[in-house]
Amino acid sequence: LKTIEKEATITYIREFAIKSRVAKLYNQSVIPCSFRPQDLVLRKMVHKAESNKLTPKWEGPFRARRRVRCTNSLLGARLG
Repeated sequence: LKTIEKEATITYIREFAIKSRVAKLYNQSVIPCSFRPQDLVLRKMVHKAESNKLTPKWEGPFRARRRVRCTNSLLGARLG
């Protein structure tokens, strides 16, 4: 019974170490958003089947109305 508890503890420690390494690697690639409400922003286009190399990759500009989450913002009407 002690062997099972010891193995469970070792497994828990390994799992915690792996999760912390994965979180550290993920957090290195996250870019914090730096725009505020009333800033002009571009939105990446979702390409359809009829796209080619001359199709624009971004649409906009849009005026950011408010921040919903750190990575999301509610956009207003297209200005351009």
